[in-house]
Amino acid sequence: MLKTDLHHSEAMFKAYLKKAEQSLQKLTHQNEELVVLQNKTEKVRELEQHEVYKIEGLRDEVKQVEFETGEVTRQKVALDNEVEEMHKGMREKIYNLEEKYRNSLKSLRELQETNRDMKYDIEDMNDE
Repeated sequence: MLKTDLHHSEAMFKAYLKKAEQSLQKLTHQNEELVVLQNKTEKVRELEQHEVYKIEGLRDEVKQVEFETGEVTRQKVALDNEVEEMHKGMREKIYNLEEKYRNSLKSLRELQETNRDMKYDIEDMNDE
């Protein structure tokens, strides 16, 4: 019986040693995986930070473009107003010139009629 117990104890000891060795190998493997995952995590964090910088840069660019767009819009409105004022001024000048033309034409016709009447009067006087 002692021999059986010894064999049994030896078998149990070998099983425990094998189990301990397997556990040690598993821990070693998991430790290696942990290191790999930590490295991957660090790389991902670096990439994430890089992306954050890119996003901040893009936000700055968007703000700059929005500012420039606002400036261009304000300039466009100012130029549109200036052009409208110029058109208004030109329409007034055209109206005044047309009015002056009509008045000059009226005066010309009146003078032509007066000249014609005077010519007829002169002719009548010469005929007498």
